[in-house]
Amino acid sequence: MNSYAPISLLIALAFSLACPIGTHAQEENAQWNPNFDHKALVSMPDLLPLLGIFGSEWHGAEAGGDEPEVHAVLMDWTGREGEPLILPADADVVVLNAGVNDLSDPDQRQTSVRHISVEAQPNAASGFSIHSQILLLDRGVDLHGAPMKYGTEYILHFPDGTRGMVSTNSVGAMSSSGIPIRTAAYLIHAGGKVYVGQ
Repeated sequence: MNSYAPISLLIALAFSLACPIGTHAQEENAQWNPNFDHKALVSMPDLLPLLGIFGSEWHGAEAGGDEPEVHAVLMDWTGREGEPLILPADADVVVLNAGVNDLSDPDQRQTSVRHISVEAQPNAASGFSIHSQILLLDRGVDLHGAPMKYGTEYILHFPDGTRGMVSTNSVGAMSSSGIPIRTAAYLIHAGGKVYVGQ
């Protein structure tokens, strides 16, 4: 009787392994299962299938076209370098043109500073909605047309009174190499607040 025990154990083991595989196959046919790999950890591979379900956040195709409509806005400080410009909440892509730095401000001899008032999404506080904005950053130039050594710092003034900064510098306020690296940043409007990342 003892000689049959290992065979019975192998059959039981094979059956127990087959059940999770069958369950896994059924779950893959579902629309989305955030724990499809049974790791009890929701991570990026778990969230990627959501892209196929919800599609792009930039929706509302133009009349007669299949391409999604992307609202792009140019914020140009040329001739208005001392003014704060307003970043509209409905923009998807924002191109920032820093304009010319005349070097008259001692605090802006190597880096330009530009101020941006960020609009809040209308009715954002009443419901939780998410909208992201891509910011494309410009280094800015001086009167001679030479790029600013440490680029441009864009100071963001958020609706709740707080401030943030995005910059073309490699390490925030200054670059050890003197060569601006960053060229893009993003804003996320969520639940009435604005978050910034770079």
